[in-house]
Amino acid sequence: METWNIILLGSDLILMGAVLYLLLRLKNTYGDTPQARQSASRSRDDAVHVELEAELHKMRCIVEDLEKRRAEMETYNAELERKQQRLSDVIAKVDEVLEALSSPDPLKNREEEIARAKELLRTGEPLEKVSEKLKLYKGEVELLSSLERLASD
Repeated sequence: METWNIILLGSDLILMGAVLYLLLRLKNTYGDTPQARQSASRSRDDAVHVELEAELHKMRCIVEDLEKRRAEMETYNAELERKQQRLSDVIAKVDEVLEALSSPDPLKNREEEIARAKELLRTGEPLEKVSEKLKLYKGEVELLSSLERLASD
């Protein structure tokens, strides 16, 4: 938004400079006699007026064009923000998938934990200690112990 303010300020300065230039040029070109001055003044005033109207029309066209471009830029900006959000969502999903793929196989780890628990139970380790060491539920360890006893009988 600051850029547009600078552009509009610049265009205003150019317009004021053009008006000042025309006024100074008009002042320096007066004739010597009052009638000649008056006649020249009228014709110059008319010419200056026409020229100023033309310049003003050009400036209005430029301002309209700048406003259209500003509106387009706002549209593009909104679309870009929407696309950035979608891209961020896609990146987050890809990160989740990569994290899931990089983590070790939970079933393999589970099988290793059960085998380790069976080993500890065979060595006579108490159920509570096996549960604490392997971070298994006490009920799971009791079930493993019961299954091991049934298998050995």
